[in-house]
Amino acid sequence: MRMLPAAILTLIGGFLFLVFYSPTPPSKNEFADDLTGLFVAVTKGFTGKTYYLGSDDEWAYFRSGNLMPVYRKVGASRMRVPAVFPFAKDKAYRIGPRNFVGYENP
Repeated sequence: MRMLPAAILTLIGGFLFLVFYSPTPPSKNEFADDLTGLFVAVTKGFTGKTYYLGSDDEWAYFRSGNLMPVYRKVGASRMRVPAVFPFAKDKAYRIGPRNFVGYENP
């Protein structure tokens, strides 16, 4: 009988971990230069939600998914993001299709 509350607490803890887990990004040189992959990830959502992680003078950095994240970089001029900050120096935020320069929603 005592196992039931422990099992429920374990399930709740696991769920909260999955919802709020945010992996530490790798170094910038480990990001793939992949505009097409990023666009597909954002518009189709196969890998999960995509987040802006920051920028430098040349690149904007993104993470798709949480448990098995995929890290991509895109030329900063190709993206239109509402808030720009140095790589990994602020809270990541979710992006959508409208953040791609030149993307017109039909």
